[in-house]
Amino acid sequence: MDRLRRAVPPRYVVAQLVIGGIVVVCVGALISCGLDYVHFDESARWPTAAGIVTQSKISQGHLKSLKAYAPDVEYLYTVLGSEHAGSTLRFSYVSKWGTEPAARKRISPFPVGRQVDIHYNPKDPSESVLEAGLSEDDQETLHLIVAGLLFFSILWALMLWQVRRAALKSTIGNL
Repeated sequence: MDRLRRAVPPRYVVAQLVIGGIVVVCVGALISCGLDYVHFDESARWPTAAGIVTQSKISQGHLKSLKAYAPDVEYLYTVLGSEHAGSTLRFSYVSKWGTEPAARKRISPFPVGRQVDIHYNPKDPSESVLEAGLSEDDQETLHLIVAGLLFFSILWALMLWQVRRAALKSTIGNL
C-alpha cells in the first residue's frame, strides 16, 4: 500500500486536493443556503412587537460606474421592557440596490413616525425584520442558487471521481 501512495504522480494529488476543496465549498454553500432559507422562512412566524420608524431615506451609492439607490429604514421597538433598534427591511438574496424610483417605492409605506409591527427573533430579540418571510423573488433566487450549487457540486464530484480513477490507473501502470 505504501508503494501505491508513492507511485501516485503529484499532479493527481494536487488535482484531487483542488477539486475536493471545490466540492467542499459547494456543499458548504448549499448547507448555508438551506439554513438561511429556514431562518428567513421562520421569521414569518416570529412574534411581533410594536415599533416606530425613526428613519426612512434613500441611500445613494455606485455599482461600477452607475448610480444606485437603496431603501434605508430604521426603527425602534421594545421587547420585555428592553428597547431595541433595527434596520432590516426584509431578509433577501436579491440586492437592495436599484433605481431611485424602486427605492422610493420600498420606503413609501414606512414614513418617519409610522407605527409598525416588528417581527423579532424570540431567541434573540435584537434580531428583527419589518417584512418577515421570503418574497416570491427571493424564493426564485434561492431556488436558482441551490440548483446551480447542486449542479456544480455534482459536476466537481464527478471530476474528482475521474481524476481518482486516472490516478489509480496511472499508479497501477507504474508498479
